[in-house]
Amino acid sequence: MCIRDRVYALTLTPSQGLRFATKYELELTGGIVDVDEGNGLVPDPTTIDFATFSPGGLGKAEANNAIALAVLGGRAFVVLNTYPAVVRTFDISDPSNPANEGDTPVFGIFPHIAAEASANIGSGPTDLVATLTTNSFSGQGTLIVLEVGEEAPPFPWVAAVTTNQGTEGYAAALDLYDGFAYVATGPSGLKVVDLTVAADLYRSATPLEVSQALNTKGQGFGQSGIVHTVPIEYEGATLTATAVTAKDTAAGRVAFVGARSLQAGSSTGHITSVSHSGGYVLQTLPLPIGWIYGIGLTRVDARELAVIVGSAIGDGGILAVVDVTNPSVMTLLSLSELEGLSLIH
Repeated sequence: MCIRDRVYALTLTPSQGLRFATKYELELTGGIVDVDEGNGLVPDPTTIDFATFSPGGLGKAEANNAIALAVLGGRAFVVLNTYPAVVRTFDISDPSNPANEGDTPVFGIFPHIAAEASANIGSGPTDLVATLTTNSFSGQGTLIVLEVGEEAPPFPWVAAVTTNQGTEGYAAALDLYDGFAYVATGPSGLKVVDLTVAADLYRSATPLEVSQALNTKGQGFGQSGIVHTVPIEYEGATLTATAVTAKDTAAGRVAFVGARSLQAGSSTGHITSVSHSGGYVLQTLPLPIGWIYGIGLTRVDARELAVIVGSAIGDGGILAVVDVTNPSVMTLLSLSELEGLSLIH
């Protein structure tokens, strides 16, 4: 920009984020000078009033009993807490008019859902949606993997794995990453499932054999696909895994597990980093937080961060930010109260 160029517009960046639906006043002072004429701003000061907009919905569609969702491209996959659980697929390419494409029955109740685009589990890159549920008959946790591709639902199952028996834990949380499923199974800790192995096992069985195994207490199906079972402990006490996410880091692929102590008199939450290749714990960091509901991973500047939402040890909610750049030396950076938020567990 040259000194004599005319300025028709100017962009100002606020020092902090602005709130939705809020009025603001911008004050410009005589420190703004016309360099050609030497004249300052008139009037001095000049005030400009403006307001931020209120976000509004573009469209909606019926999804009664919806409990969670995953999004891949122009599709949203909503899992319904029915019996048995159902994945309902919506075409959201026109966001003002989402279209219900149909349902895919899965298995069990209390479902969780995760998705991965272009995953290769033995038959070339494809889009996957997985659900984690509890079988009310057998008490087993069940992982079902769907190949969603470009076709319309119902989608074919491509893998099924019993993640835990009723006496050893429960189906708590799920993530998919690079052809593996990471499952938080309560007091059983973290289980890592190789979906390529699980898909081979599924193809080698008949639908009747799969159904019978999944519904038989103490039996289950596809457990050979579980390549790691990692108990989560702290100072000799077993923790209950309630959330999980996985990512490649400078230290290799790591699963980050949210867990909680259930010892009498203790309600402390923890974040635990687990090596994917070795299946061992790198670090368990206690946090001044109660039950951990979710973990998101992001990168800010040169730091890898885990953003955690959970319940406060008293009432309300907590947002915690942890530096996980070195998964063996994680550091708590901040805690923020989520005012007015009531989290149920």
